[in-house]
Amino acid sequence: ENDRLTICNEQYRETYPESAHVIQPGRSFEEIIREGVRCKQYAEAIGREDAWIAERLAAHANPTGPVEQLLPDGRWVRVLEKRLPNGGTVGFRVDITELKQRQAELYELAHRDELTGTMSRRAILSAARDCGTRARARGEPLGLMILDIDKFKKVNDDLGHFAGDKVLKEFCRRIESQLRDTDCLGRLGGEEFLVVLPDTSPSECVARAERMRTLLSATPITVEDEDISLTMSVGATDYRDGDTMDEAFARADRLLYRAKELGRDRTIAEFLDDPSEPAGR
Repeated sequence: ENDRLTICNEQYRETYPESAHVIQPGRSFEEIIREGVRCKQYAEAIGREDAWIAERLAAHANPTGPVEQLLPDGRWVRVLEKRLPNGGTVGFRVDITELKQRQAELYELAHRDELTGTMSRRAILSAARDCGTRARARGEPLGLMILDIDKFKKVNDDLGHFAGDKVLKEFCRRIESQLRDTDCLGRLGGEEFLVVLPDTSPSECVARAERMRTLLSATPITVEDEDISLTMSVGATDYRDGDTMDEAFARADRLLYRAKELGRDRTIAEFLDDPSEPAGR
C-alpha cells in the first residue's frame, strides 16, 4: 500500500536485467522505473524521460488496461496490474515477443505487395489519404504521380511472366532510389504504381518525375541475358483545396492516359498554381 516492492520472483528481475539491481524488496515502484529509464531500458522513454515516467506512474496508480513495453534486446513485455482491496498492487509481466513478431508479419502481408515489396493497393491509397489530411492541416503542397510501364504486356508475351516479374522488381528498385523517407510508393495493379510526395512543389514534382523516367530508360534491364529497354508514362498533379482525394486520383489517371495518347515515354502534369507543359519525347 505504500507502493514499495513486497515480493517478486527471479523471472521479474531477469525480464529487466538493466535495472535488476534495484528490483529488491523495500524499493519503491518509482525508484525501480526511474533506474530503468536511466539505463535506457524503455525504448519509448528515450528523449521524453520525464513525461514517460509521469505517464507510467499514473497508469500504475490507476491501472485500466495492459501496458506494452519494447526492451533493448528486442523483446516485448505486456504489463498487467491490478489494485488490491488493501491498497496494494499485484503485477504480471508476460513476454509477448512472438505475438508481436506475428503481428508484424501479418501487417506486412496486408500492407506490402508480395511481388515488388512496395505498398499494397489498399495501403498506398490509405497512405495518400492520410498524407492529404496532414497536408491540408499544415497548408503544405502534396504531389501525386501515377506511373505506368509502357508496353509491359509485350514483355510478358515475349519473355514470359517470370521475366515480367523481374522487370517489375527492378523497376520498383529504380523508382525507390529516387524517393525520400517521407515519400510513398505503392502498386495499384499490374504495372501501374502511385507515388505520393508530401511537401513537394509543382516544379519539384515534375522534375522528380522526369528523373525517374530518365533513370528507367537510360539503362536496359537484363533478364536471362536479354536486355529489356523500358519507358514509362507519368500523370502528375497536386491535391488541392476543395478536392477529394478520389478527384485527385482521377485527375492523375486522366493525365497518365493523356501521356499514353501522345506517344508514351513522357510526363503530363497539371497543377492548380503551376500548369506544366507535357515533358519527355
